[in-house]
Amino acid sequence: MQQGIKPLTLGPVRIDFTTFAWFLFGYNVLVILWGAWVRITGSGAGCGDHWPDCNGTIIPRAESVETMIEFAHRVTSALSGVGAIGLVVWAFRGYPRAHPARFWAGLHLFFVILEGLVGALLVKKEWVGQDQSLGRALFMPIHMANTLMLTGTVALTALRSQVKPATIQPLPWVRYSLIAAVVGVVLMGMTGAVAALGNTLNPVGSLQEGVERAFNPRYYLDQLKLMHPTLTVVTSVFLVIWARAMGSRLAAPEVRLAASGLQFIILMQVIAGIFNYVLHAPGWLQLLHLLLACIMWLAVILLGYHGWVKREKVNP
Repeated sequence: MQQGIKPLTLGPVRIDFTTFAWFLFGYNVLVILWGAWVRITGSGAGCGDHWPDCNGTIIPRAESVETMIEFAHRVTSALSGVGAIGLVVWAFRGYPRAHPARFWAGLHLFFVILEGLVGALLVKKEWVGQDQSLGRALFMPIHMANTLMLTGTVALTALRSQVKPATIQPLPWVRYSLIAAVVGVVLMGMTGAVAALGNTLNPVGSLQEGVERAFNPRYYLDQLKLMHPTLTVVTSVFLVIWARAMGSRLAAPEVRLAASGLQFIILMQVIAGIFNYVLHAPGWLQLLHLLLACIMWLAVILLGYHGWVKREKVNP
């Protein structure tokens, strides 16, 4: 970490800026998983159409399990906002002007605020619970894209808070392939959000029914669900090719490690996706699938970041 950036002292625990940023990344992943649990359990309407209060009060009574699940999600989401504000204040007080840690911390706060606004819109429009409106289907993928942005920016805050690497322009193929990888993963996440919504609102009772509905969709979410496996196959093949190219052509152990990690997590994600389909998307498997998606997103960021500052191998 750069000299002059003082760690945060909480009793006997001392936390530096980079560690705090990584902690926020992990915490936000937990908030994302809890948000998915809200959808899976149909608890999004647990606070009615009230926001930011819950059923007209700041601290609601334990009238139902759904209310407590939704209220807990709002509390944990609010705490992520407090953490994002703290990250920005720390970055601006500890780092000099134009330091990249300031930029990424500020961008992270922007996406956290936007996440809260999108969540508020879903509640106020009553696009929660068992609502099957087109508006909900349109905003769920936007919600997911923003979720990826806020986790990605806090990860980059942690990475760029370290001693600044030598300023090197990335190789053109690295730049463009990274853009393609990011776009592919974001689109995969967006279509995954639609597929997950379809599994919640109109679950499949058997494998035969799932196959029949894939070829003869009953309603619009069945049609939209087909985009996710198709895009997943295309993106996964591209990511594997990209990872192998990065690992073989760039001379850095960090790149090779990130490339290997990305290929492994893609394999795990594909297996989880197959079981998710065969077992008719049980809640616990949906959460595992989402967790693996977050880890894969981090692997793409790490590989792209390390590849950005490394040069191609020079053969003797």
